[in-house]
Amino acid sequence: MKITTTCLIPFYNEGQRLPDSLENATRIKSIDEIVCIDDGSIDDGGRQAKKRFPQIRLVKLENNAGKAAAVKKGLEKARGKNILMMDADYHRINRSEVNKAIIFFQKHQAWDMILLKNFDDSFFFKLCRTNVVTVGLRLIRKKDLEKILSQPLSRYQLEIGINDWMMKHQKKVGWLPAHYPTLFKSQKIGFLKGLRADLSMVRQQFSYHGLLWYSRHLMTFCHQKAI
Repeated sequence: MKITTTCLIPFYNEGQRLPDSLENATRIKSIDEIVCIDDGSIDDGGRQAKKRFPQIRLVKLENNAGKAAAVKKGLEKARGKNILMMDADYHRINRSEVNKAIIFFQKHQAWDMILLKNFDDSFFFKLCRTNVVTVGLRLIRKKDLEKILSQPLSRYQLEIGINDWMMKHQKKVGWLPAHYPTLFKSQKIGFLKGLRADLSMVRQQFSYHGLLWYSRHLMTFCHQKAI
């Protein structure tokens, strides 16, 4: 079977949500290969997922290195020329929307990246445009992602690092509509731990090029719908 699109799913202690996400991903017809990357989890989610879905490819990092490192490791195993990046807690995505986006990306080679803009996000996140700019559900060419990941990116800088590279190299980026609930860290690991994790994420994103650059980036990046 010819492998065109590989889905990369990095995860860390997502044993409760990963099976539901894989239930969805394995039923999307245009996904040819799924690579799950266990980012040093201490739960048994990876083994259980492989047992339930033997068709997936499982990669395990010995230590928790962060999303950027996990995706880079998974990319080494990916055989598709197109990459669907997907978070492990996207367990209620609309399969039809994702399938249409993949087919569009395969047919329209002029587009270098497609973001799945989340129309179910809260008003605040829509206002800040994080429902499109920092979204984890996106399609990108493997050759471009390899170049992006050759540069140093910390744990929570993956999405904005990708966006920055796309802008610098004048790549064609657009969005397509998607609908799925956002699961906050406080819902997964508790309010205080979730708050600390969210603050750490924002701090690392701000540190990428500074607060002014980050704010401008949110307002200006990817306004064009892919048609």
